[in-house]
Amino acid sequence: MRLSRQLLLVSLFVLVLPLAGINWVQDMALTMREQQAQVLNASLRATAASLALRDTLPKLVSAEGEVYVHPSKGGLILDGYFEDWQAQNLVSRAYGATSKGTDSSPPVMFNAASDGSNLYLAFQVNNKASSRPSSNQENVVYYSPVGKTLANGDRVQLFIKGEQGQLQQYMIVTEAPGPVIARTQTTWNGIERVVREYRIRGAWREIPEGYQLELMMPLSMAGKQFGFRVIRGSNESWISSATPGSETGELVLPDRALDDTLKHFLEPDMRLGVINSAGWQIAETGEPSKSTKAHTEQPVWIAEWLFKTLLRWDSLPEYQAHWRDGGWQNSIVSEALEGQPRYLWLKDDKSYRLLSAWPLEKDGKVVGALVAEQGSHSLLAITWKALNKLFSLSFLVIVLAAAGLLGYASWLSLRIRKLNQATEDCIVRDGRLRTSFPVSRAKDEIGELSRSINTMLARLEEHTEYLRTLGSKLSHELRTPLAVVRSSLDNLEHENIHPQAQVYAERAMAGADRLGSLLSSISEATRLEAMIDDMASSEKEVVDLRQMLEDLYHAYSGAYPKVQFTLELPKEPCPVAIIPDLVVQAMDKLVSNAADFCPKEGSITLRLIMLKHANCIEVENDGELLPDSMQKSLFDSMVSVRKTRGDKAHLGLGLYIVRLVMSCHNGLAAGKNRDDKTGVVFQLQFPQ
Repeated sequence: MRLSRQLLLVSLFVLVLPLAGINWVQDMALTMREQQAQVLNASLRATAASLALRDTLPKLVSAEGEVYVHPSKGGLILDGYFEDWQAQNLVSRAYGATSKGTDSSPPVMFNAASDGSNLYLAFQVNNKASSRPSSNQENVVYYSPVGKTLANGDRVQLFIKGEQGQLQQYMIVTEAPGPVIARTQTTWNGIERVVREYRIRGAWREIPEGYQLELMMPLSMAGKQFGFRVIRGSNESWISSATPGSETGELVLPDRALDDTLKHFLEPDMRLGVINSAGWQIAETGEPSKSTKAHTEQPVWIAEWLFKTLLRWDSLPEYQAHWRDGGWQNSIVSEALEGQPRYLWLKDDKSYRLLSAWPLEKDGKVVGALVAEQGSHSLLAITWKALNKLFSLSFLVIVLAAAGLLGYASWLSLRIRKLNQATEDCIVRDGRLRTSFPVSRAKDEIGELSRSINTMLARLEEHTEYLRTLGSKLSHELRTPLAVVRSSLDNLEHENIHPQAQVYAERAMAGADRLGSLLSSISEATRLEAMIDDMASSEKEVVDLRQMLEDLYHAYSGAYPKVQFTLELPKEPCPVAIIPDLVVQAMDKLVSNAADFCPKEGSITLRLIMLKHANCIEVENDGELLPDSMQKSLFDSMVSVRKTRGDKAHLGLGLYIVRLVMSCHNGLAAGKNRDDKTGVVFQLQFPQ
């Protein structure tokens, strides 16, 4: 892995900064949430104490068969349609059980509301959900007044119990959809009579499932307890609001005086309410803000997602509309009715709300609970602001750190690449060393490395120079003792010696001749290398390679009469700027090797090829193939691929001389086997 990528990976550790910051914001938000809950509970405790001093606490009521009445802003129209109820978010309550195989709607949906002067009732009856359905029953059975009492047809019976405990019954029947007036049976002079009660009036509307009934009566007429029965005319089955054995239950009315009292304790972004001991809401004031403009600094989506995930906002319970239906019996704050204060955070779309309940006690008994709901906009505004600032600073730090590390890595990589390139350039193509090496003055490790390489190259140059002159030195030093040995052997031939000693003398003379040949070869190689160095700086001549190769062909044919030569030349001339003497020396080496390796029945081909980028001279011969393991080192010094040694010494310097010659011409020397594996081809490529 490159150094820049390594440092880039190291820079990723900077990501620990935003994670640590998120953890800090998380702790801060949790602390603020806890503080907000404690402050709200303290406010509720003070409010509960003030309500107790004002003697405005709710009364202890029974929790059986009660009828809850929603507070209404007015404007309810008696037309049998419930759109105006829905517009005021007045939630109905279900009564009765749905039979299996019938419509999923409950048999009776009931709603009650009061505007402070009148009591409004709404019934939606689903006859298809009757507990005893029959296929031949009509959807709605209307009242038949001929010869029958009020107890026929589909009807609604109202039970009202006054302050003195007297029970009054009213029947709502109709011969057809439209306006309706309540009726009651009275006894006058021993005669039962049906009397219309015009104070209770409404509208009856038929629907596909059954009918809808909307009624209105004066609130003063509602009494203390209230109940109803919805009776099915076809089979006289009925559904009641009261418990078995009773006709009425507690009528839970909104306490508007308590609403006005709660307004004195209301704080911004808060809703305050009171529920009685049965869990019904009897007072409510205020409305938490739902606008998200309270915290305009919205965080980036990834920051918001991380924050909500780490803070576990999304795991909060969903917000329930208990304020709308007025029933808190099964809510999370119902524990307050048992005397235990309770608070909980809830999730409502993209906002969060704190719901808290405080028990209201009177004479040691819990008579209700004080419920408060507060928004989290101020908390979220502070949190988002801190989170945005944290992510902005973290992003800036990460970008600067990554850019700094990447720039530093690029600078280091550039220095290392330059050092690597300079090291590779120290060895030229002919295998020699260059003494010019860029030494860095930097005091770091890379500078020390460059200086160490320069020192190593200087010592290596000295050793290489010693090895280059070693041949000429040995040749010069060994020629004198070799001459003494040879002269002694010559003198020994004129002496009268034993025949066996004569054999030894001849062997010694052959060894001396071979050693002399080796010294001559070393001297020749040294001389040629020096000549190449001297002539490399001389000016090149423009020579026609076609004509030169033709002349060499005739010369080699005469020099090697036992070898068959062939010549392949292009038709047009091939002028190239070369040093002719050096090229002829290189050709001599290649042809000499080709003649040595070519079999008796083989041939040597001299070929000139004109390419777009170079002019190529090829020397191709039949015979042994080049070993695959040595093709890359053929042109190195002291390398030979001969399997047998003849009388002539071979030091492996011929192809090395060829490489030196081609280096002087900025050309290339190459060798390869034929494609048909019958011989080898050596090339001299001269760039155009």
